[in-house]
Amino acid sequence: MTGAGIVEPDKRGSYRLPARATIPVLVLLTAAADVAGQLR
Repeated sequence: MTGAGIVEPDKRGSYRLPARATIPVLVLLTAAADVAGQLR
């Protein structure tokens, strides 16, 4: 996910989500939950 630019390494063993990626990541997580049948 770091290679795709979704997360950035903050310090050793810690990652952060950059502000520019917040909305696309939330959309992808929501779509994945919908496909998995977790949303009702």
